[in-house]
Amino acid sequence: MNHLGLPNTLISPHPANNKIANVQKDLDSVMGVMRDNIQSVIERDEKLSNLTTRVDMLNSGAGEFAVNARKARYQAQLRRQKWRLVIGTLCALFMICILRKWFIL
Repeated sequence: MNHLGLPNTLISPHPANNKIANVQKDLDSVMGVMRDNIQSVIERDEKLSNLTTRVDMLNSGAGEFAVNARKARYQAQLRRQKWRLVIGTLCALFMICILRKWFIL
């Protein structure tokens, strides 16, 4: 209530005060949006840092996997060649025994 006993109205007798109030309200709104944007950028940065850490861990794991895969492939190749050598030697010995008996008789 004002000094005359009438209710206060939202309309100010000075239009400049209304403009200032509107500008202040718009400014407060923009500042709120900017605060939200800054918070979003900070959260995004944290997520990107997490993601970068995960990528680094995966890259090191991939390197270890590649080394272990090469070792396993080499060992498998050695086993195959060992069996080929054993079978080849047995076949050669068998042929020598057969040819020896055939020529001796």
